[in-house]
Amino acid sequence: LAGSNIRPRGMPGAAGALIGRVAAKFAPLTDNMAMELLVHCAQEMNHLKAILPDPGSLGALTKGRTCIGDVITGVKDGQVKHYFIWNECDHEACYAETGAQGVSYTTGVPAMIGAKMVLEGKWKKPGVWNMEQHDPDPFMHDLNLYGLPWQQKELPENPLASIG
Repeated sequence: LAGSNIRPRGMPGAAGALIGRVAAKFAPLTDNMAMELLVHCAQEMNHLKAILPDPGSLGALTKGRTCIGDVITGVKDGQVKHYFIWNECDHEACYAETGAQGVSYTTGVPAMIGAKMVLEGKWKKPGVWNMEQHDPDPFMHDLNLYGLPWQQKELPENPLASIG
């Protein structure tokens, strides 16, 4: 947690110790300070739990739709292209089917599909890879199949280019 104990999780040995020493310079916590911080965070979480509603109770009350999307820029056929790809999910329809909000559905289904891709060997490369580095086609196909249909629209320019 602090001092000589700071190190990357799961990285024993000299490399972990070196990174730990560098991190300790940027986060100079004593063991007592780290313990006080953990106790304070636990107290805050208990306070929030006491005053906020149970997230599971919100499904029946949630109305409207989610919209989860990305603006994608890349080169296709030698031309720079910009696309918006998105999915909309109806909270009430999700609640009727699963007893949960649309946000729960849009979190769980992609995770399940990712696991399915690994188990089927469609996403299997040696080493560690981000999911975005794998072939997206089977994943996108399964989003449609498992209730999260997506849409895309080509954009004339990247609407995010002017944002810092």
